[in-house]
Amino acid sequence: MNSPEKYLFVLGSHPSLSVAEVISYFKKNGKKIELSENFLPKALMVSTTDEIDCNKIMANLGGVPVIEKVIAETNAINIEEILKLLDFSKRKIKNLGISWFSFSGTVPNSQIRKFGMELKRKIKTPGLRVVFPSRRGELSSAELFNNNFQENGVAIHIYETKNGVCVSTAEAVQDIEFYTSRDRLRPKVDPGSGMMPVKLSQMMVNYSETPEKGIIYDPFCGTGTILMEALLMGYQILGSDVSKKQVERTKENLKWLREEFPEDVKLSNEAKIFTANVNVLSYEITQNSLDAIVTEGWLGPALTNAPSPKDVTQIFDKVAEVISKMLANVKQPLKSGGNVVITLPAFKVGKRVIRFDAKKRLTTKGYIFDRLLPENLEHPIFRDSASGTLLYGRPDAIVLRDIIRLKKVG
Repeated sequence: MNSPEKYLFVLGSHPSLSVAEVISYFKKNGKKIELSENFLPKALMVSTTDEIDCNKIMANLGGVPVIEKVIAETNAINIEEILKLLDFSKRKIKNLGISWFSFSGTVPNSQIRKFGMELKRKIKTPGLRVVFPSRRGELSSAELFNNNFQENGVAIHIYETKNGVCVSTAEAVQDIEFYTSRDRLRPKVDPGSGMMPVKLSQMMVNYSETPEKGIIYDPFCGTGTILMEALLMGYQILGSDVSKKQVERTKENLKWLREEFPEDVKLSNEAKIFTANVNVLSYEITQNSLDAIVTEGWLGPALTNAPSPKDVTQIFDKVAEVISKMLANVKQPLKSGGNVVITLPAFKVGKRVIRFDAKKRLTTKGYIFDRLLPENLEHPIFRDSASGTLLYGRPDAIVLRDIIRLKKVG
């Protein structure tokens, strides 16, 4: 049996959501992995004997900016060992990047610079450029992407932990330009209704754990952000909205995506997008045809100030009614074992977050609640996930998104 390879999945702004995405991604792709919490909240260590393609994985993860491969775990940093492991004599590189992270405190820039210049001297590559972090001792994903390390460089990451030193190299970096393009350049947006973040849409599709080329349905499609991401990830898509205007916006955005990025849209079949009220089961959807539902529910009216408890109750009552009816009406077309991933509203009132209690408020006959994270995770970042749901939102936001997953049974 092959010894496992180890990878570090650097986590995004919401570490617990990123961990849940990594777990869901490997589960849906049938990869066996073991997890280590030793690098949290900075990164999740994944060990696997299965062969994995870091660039392919990166293209399908919204909450992970960098994937690194572990090359050494030692008691102390050894330049000679790094040189031997990477064998720069066989590499034609222009850039050498150095990041240094310590769980006990900030690593001085002088220490990082000294190490990088010593490594450059020993590599002996003419014209080699060393790229140091602009702040906090670590190269950001933007610095890695903009310096094109995947094509013409090696970025070395050093982690000092309580157990010793881990050395890794950046294997894949998020394509920030591609994300920006499909977020800002698509022809139709609707900021008035609260724009669904592109990366969160991708994460939610992964939470659905839909099998390859499966059918994903968004019954509140809006301008089609979730559907666009699902299409890019190789899924067949189906979408509807009660608003004809939103349906037309979704169609236009999907048309733009196919024309602008034809090499990235993996399936050529046309998507079925139609106007429908979720209170009525549409004739457009056949029984037992859907692999998953992924959608952003109504989050309430646009707010500039924190709502009153009475306002929150009224919003929650309306959300409960709409989502309960949607769950009842998609039960027939959803395959047994299929997942429903939904965002529900939560509100920040002072220092308190008022969350929608889905188990009490939703009528979920025929479904069970499915935790987004396993119960055995112990790091403090997972305290918020005790209820099985996960919160997403900016620190200054009034309205947050509470993500839940339901599984159809029977």
